[in-house]
Amino acid sequence: MKAFLRCASVSLCLLMLLLLLCACGNSASTPPAASDGEDYNQYVKSQGYYACTDSAWYSCPGSQIYFLDAGLESPLHPLCAKADCNHNDRETCSSYLPSGAYCLYAWNNTLYYLCGSMEHGGIDLYQMGLDGQDRKLLRNYFSDVTSYSYTANAGGGFLTILWSRDTTNGDAATLYLISLDDCKADPVELFSNEDEVASAVPTTELSQAYVLHVNQDWVFYTLTTGPSDDRASALYGYQISTGETKLLVADSFSPLSDLSQQDHKLYWYDTDGSGYGALKRIDLDSGETSLVREFSVAQNIWGTLDDRFLYILGGTDAATAEAAVYDFEGNELQRLSCADLGTPLSYAFSSGDKVFFHSNVLGEHDPICWADKDELEQGKAVFHDIAKDN
Repeated sequence: MKAFLRCASVSLCLLMLLLLLCACGNSASTPPAASDGEDYNQYVKSQGYYACTDSAWYSCPGSQIYFLDAGLESPLHPLCAKADCNHNDRETCSSYLPSGAYCLYAWNNTLYYLCGSMEHGGIDLYQMGLDGQDRKLLRNYFSDVTSYSYTANAGGGFLTILWSRDTTNGDAATLYLISLDDCKADPVELFSNEDEVASAVPTTELSQAYVLHVNQDWVFYTLTTGPSDDRASALYGYQISTGETKLLVADSFSPLSDLSQQDHKLYWYDTDGSGYGALKRIDLDSGETSLVREFSVAQNIWGTLDDRFLYILGGTDAATAEAAVYDFEGNELQRLSCADLGTPLSYAFSSGDKVFFHSNVLGEHDPICWADKDELEQGKAVFHDIAKDN
């Protein structure tokens, strides 16, 4: 079986989130009070690498789970309660996911993962507690397929799976939406190039979908079409409550963009990866688009949005690197120097009152510092180091 879950951060190279506890077996619980019901997993950019709950934040490098206590008084630590465990044997340490599972998701204070099924084919969806125990299979999807690849994004109780099969005419891809409020329901098909594949030849450039953001009522994805010398990429939005798909931005839309929906407006940071950056928005009701602000940025400088701010950061030189923070009207709130940290930063994840950063060095994803979001709004924030294990 060729099965893998590609979980990449757009800012590095790009979760999201899962499940409303319910029909899948857990009793309903109160939405997280600490976040006022906001699902901050939708603002995770390294898909499947980080997962956010009220009591802890989790990371999953490879197939081993680590957690960071919400009190931030302890370092990132393997999710294992055995006092005598050295955490390096997947057969005995409970911090490991099973073979074939590489990414972790969270929703409503419960953890989830997807795993290639050796028994049935397709993908198995599992649920487990915040301590990594009580793992149980919720459902198997696509059991009739044994040779495939896929990417997954999640948020607001929904999961998208972009499913791809190898064919002689190219990759046949289908984008599915799964309601984890009702995981027994059949997935909804949002896009498929199966008809193109049926009439294609090996040199045909097939349409390709790429999911950028999932929340409680929308799936935003790009669709790239056309011949190789004239490819066009447009932004689409699927509104979950109505079942309607809307073409939002018909012009060339970069998959390097980052999105945040606030009420009926969708904001995105547009960039070409070198020299150009812009904060834009579209009214989801009227379809009217507008430019909020343009930025002159250096190469390898990226923009990331959470529920409150635009963070522009990155680079390769720690001595000159900064984290520049803006509100959604394009007002600069603060610039924080990375010089004392000894590394440029990239955005990791966010919560109701904090934003976390990791080193902008390839392969270093563990969060190393955080800033208070209220203090950022006042222009008075500082970087707080996360406790390290000595």
